[in-house]
Amino acid sequence: MLTRPPFKTLCVSIVLFCSIFKLIPPCLSAADSRRPADVGGSQRPALHVRQVKLYDNQGFGKPVVCRTFLLPGSWQVAGGVQWAQTYQEYQPFYYESFSAMSGNQEASIELLPAYSWLWFADPYMRQMMQQSGAPLAAPLDAAGVVQNVIIPNYRPGAVVTSVTPRNDLAQALRKELVKYGLDQIEAMGSKLYLDFVEARISYTMNGVEFQEVVVVQLTRTDFASTGMQSYTASNMFLMRAPKAKWSNYESIFATALSSMRQNPAWLKAINQFHRNIARIRQKGAQQRQQIMRQTYEEIARSNQESWEYRQESIDRSAREFSEMIREVETYYDPSTGYEVELPYEYDYAFSNGLGDYVVTDDPFYDPNSDLFSSNWQQLQTTP
Repeated sequence: MLTRPPFKTLCVSIVLFCSIFKLIPPCLSAADSRRPADVGGSQRPALHVRQVKLYDNQGFGKPVVCRTFLLPGSWQVAGGVQWAQTYQEYQPFYYESFSAMSGNQEASIELLPAYSWLWFADPYMRQMMQQSGAPLAAPLDAAGVVQNVIIPNYRPGAVVTSVTPRNDLAQALRKELVKYGLDQIEAMGSKLYLDFVEARISYTMNGVEFQEVVVVQLTRTDFASTGMQSYTASNMFLMRAPKAKWSNYESIFATALSSMRQNPAWLKAINQFHRNIARIRQKGAQQRQQIMRQTYEEIARSNQESWEYRQESIDRSAREFSEMIREVETYYDPSTGYEVELPYEYDYAFSNGLGDYVVTDDPFYDPNSDLFSSNWQQLQTTP
């Protein structure tokens, strides 16, 4: 059951949600996607990708872009933000998820809905909260979420073949959250713990052995005054391909995750929505639509076009640090006048000015002779 964490933890969770994609690199082991490109005399084919947009069609009166990333044009994508039709205590107002399937139906990327629960060490408190309908479950770490939540509910029969703790991501994200006032929040009596893992699972489907990389972020908030622990498993990505063809999809998976961005205007509106809900909760959930209309005005004032290509809120040094962590390279696209981030492990990049990009290692590759369009231009890295 998907649940909404208590409001005291919600501010921390939303700040975490806002900042996560500025820091998380493509969560495939670095060794899987590094150069050299030419191994054993074979050269990787060019990678042709385009921007995918996911929408929140229900929350704010008009469709709003909530997330973008790059995928090959042949991949089919479905999903976005779904809102609950009626308000129920301990249930989420909304959740975000998507699935992307390759044109040949053999590889996929999924974002699973977030999963939250509570725990009390005191048996009396557990009994009392259970009677109130609160979602109670035993404590788990991120690896436990893979084994006890994802596999039983989404990949029954799968076997975990490896689990890699990503302490580097937890430390980097915590450092980033300090900028959002995490120290002040913890000074008020709560303590935030971050746990990331990158697991690999395997299973057989229709006679084909599949390999899947599973990424999980687990946030635990401890409240000393009540003894309550609040858990949220989020940013649960699953990247699947036949084991024998895994190398064919590594760059696609890495590109999708490294290019993934959430719309800051949408996130700002979501934050404001939760603050408003907390203030008027006693007046009932029927005022939600009014809140949506008010917060949509903030989205309308945001420069959507500019956001799609660059983030004006970070300076050059911050951008370079972000590139290093996320393993991307920034190029200037003269056809749009904006910058775009593409996988760093390729040497050359091209744009057709329509939101499509090609990256390649071949210095002689000409997309104008290989693809239908004939207006491809080579991009230069941003100095």
